[in-house]
Amino acid sequence: MGISIDEDVYGWSQEQASLLRDAARTGRHAGLDFETLAEQIEDMGRTQKQGVRYALTRVVEHLLYLQYVNRREGRVVWKETVLLGRYHARDILDDNPPLRDTFDLEEIYRRGRTLAELHFQHAGLDSRVLPEECPYDLAHLLDEGWWPKNKFGWA
Repeated sequence: MGISIDEDVYGWSQEQASLLRDAARTGRHAGLDFETLAEQIEDMGRTQKQGVRYALTRVVEHLLYLQYVNRREGRVVWKETVLLGRYHARDILDDNPPLRDTFDLEEIYRRGRTLAELHFQHAGLDSRVLPEECPYDLAHLLDEGWWPKNKFGWA
């Protein structure tokens, strides 16, 4: 075996990819690290799912700010965070469409709401205005043109 994954993850991945392509072409599999390849492939799938879950949690958190905070300051930054989260989640989901059906939206909402509650408490706002159950669906979370109505009339 050539490069060790412990020493150079990127170099190892490139070497293993080359060896896999060579094995597909020739039928020989000398040098392939099957056990580590299997682990890395599993980790890659988990990492993609975690990336979408994290992005959607932040989208929920900032949509709640936009919807339930009665002030203008911060709104541009919150919208930017929502858009970046949407772009990140959609990029991953576009490359991995089956992931769309693997999320527990209530859990993502619970996490986003918990983060929003921390912000509300820090800012002296009443977090009891935040809905207990998720008011958004996945289409809302991913739609860059959709914004919730602010309860106080802010755009």
